[in-house]
Amino acid sequence: RTRHNLANVHGKPGQALLEHEWLMSVRARASVPGGACAFDVPSYHAWQQRPPEQRLEDMKLWCGYLRPLEAALQVMLGLLRETGQSQQVLASKGTYQMQLTGRSFQLVRVLPVDPQAIPEMSANQYLMWLRFTRQEGAAKPKPIDRDVAFTIELCNF
Repeated sequence: RTRHNLANVHGKPGQALLEHEWLMSVRARASVPGGACAFDVPSYHAWQQRPPEQRLEDMKLWCGYLRPLEAALQVMLGLLRETGQSQQVLASKGTYQMQLTGRSFQLVRVLPVDPQAIPEMSANQYLMWLRFTRQEGAAKPKPIDRDVAFTIELCNF
């Protein structure tokens, strides 16, 4: 069904959004600081004044152009996740390194046992480095300086 829906898309998925003049004018102004003000894009301001139900219907229509692509990506990501080689690992004092030795992966999943441990990853062709942080209030996340158990999945077609 997903393949059928994607095959029936005329042109590129989402092309209708790129050809929607009003959306593209709002998009162009929104990228400029303060560019989506009422005096800059009065039609956008007028659209925002419409009833929520009407705006929701517009957004559903616009998102509908991307549904075939979303479904295809969900299938592909599901298949990719199924290829994962799962390992239970311990990040000593909140950090973990893994040599890649020529291996490449399309997806690396990091699943900490502690839901408060936030993984940050950096990698190049030789090494993957993980550090775990925790969020405390409004400040930026702070490094965790204790051992963190987690599962790592290396996925590749």
